[in-house]
Amino acid sequence: IALAAEDTSPETAPQVFAEMIALITRLVLFTRVHASSERRVIRQKINAARELILEQSFKRIDFHGLAASLGLSYTVFRRMFQKETGHAPLEYQIEVRISRARVLLEQTDQSISEIAQQTGFANVFYFSKMFSKRAGQTPSSYRQNAVARKHPRTT
Repeated sequence: IALAAEDTSPETAPQVFAEMIALITRLVLFTRVHASSERRVIRQKINAARELILEQSFKRIDFHGLAASLGLSYTVFRRMFQKETGHAPLEYQIEVRISRARVLLEQTDQSISEIAQQTGFANVFYFSKMFSKRAGQTPSSYRQNAVARKHPRTT
């Protein structure tokens, strides 16, 4: 504000008020633009993380290291990732693995153990537990139902 603090006569009050409103407006606009730009950068970082998880879903991923490589703390990374995807990073990775396992169960004759290994699960028991929890049925049942859907019985 250009006016001196001691120049607060009733005649200058409208000018001081107008300058204060203009200053506040500029501050609000600057904050909005800066926040929007920051959100866009974080969204790009989260999308990069999603791509990496999709490409490397069968491997063990160090999410703390991934967050650091993106220039984010793990807490901010996890919160923003969940906001963007609806899942925490590890849950997202498990969902990707299960999704790939469903395709393999439907389209191949690979054993459940082979599919578990191929999709990145440490062992077939953990795979079966995670698959059942998310699909509502065991991998074997899922495969049988997929075959039945593919080749329905006609009587």
